[in-house]
Amino acid sequence: PPKMARPTETGRARFDALFDELKNELDIVGASMFGMPSIKRRGGKTFAGLYGEDMVFKLEGDAQATALALAGAHLFEPMAGLEG
Repeated sequence: PPKMARPTETGRARFDALFDELKNELDIVGASMFGMPSIKRRGGKTFAGLYGEDMVFKLEGDAQATALALAGAHLFEPMAGLEG
């Protein structure tokens, strides 16, 4: 079976910096989702994670369209090309 991409050192440093910045403004906690380092609202759902060197965010509507317009942004497909 395919394996998840492990966080890189660079990716983890960026993830930790984002978490440190967000925790000053939001009531969040570190979490793990399917073995992926993640961020969620306390008592809520996961909204961000780290997959290899890629940051993953759960966004909708205009926020998603704006994010996908950024250089290097793409939809999250951990097992691209595999059909369920």
